Amino acid sequence: MKQLPKTASFLSAAIIAVAAVGFVDAAYLAAKHFSGGPIPCSLLNGCEKVTTSPYATFAGIPVALLGAIFYFGMLVLGIIFRETGRSVFAKLLGLGGVLGFLFSLWFVFVQVFILDALCLYCLISAGTSTLLFVFGFLLVRDIRKQQPLFDGETDVEQM
Repeated sequence: MKQLPKTASFLSAAIIAVAAVGFVDAAYLAAKHFSGGPIPCSLLNGCEKVTTSPYATFAGIPVALLGAIFYFGMLVLGIIFRETGRSVFAKLLGLGGVLGFLFSLWFVFVQVFILDALCLYCLISAGTSTLLFVFGFLLVRDIRKQQPLFDGETDVEQM
């Protein structure tokens, strides 16, 4: 494992932890989708309405499965970044955070304004996506402070 600067080390560890939470959350919803089992929603009453709506699938694929794949990808990228220190992986984490955040905005909009129902697990996913966006942004910003962005592919270790 490369020795990362303190901020990059903290942010990458946070990304890994948050991505793991997001993965467990989305994988649970995906498993419930495929098993057909009810989704207990103790704090909010809209989980079943949200997860069985037409918005719960995209091209026949459960959105929860797509979310699990997204979070797993972010988890793997976070681990690879910590192991290699290569800035390209930090940039991919930043881009992934932006994409996840934008999709989460759309899904929260759908819950609030179209379905008029909130799913606790979906809101947890929106929260983890938002955290990945923030941590990814901060990580890329930290790297940019330490080296020019288009300086070719260099390692964080050189910073």
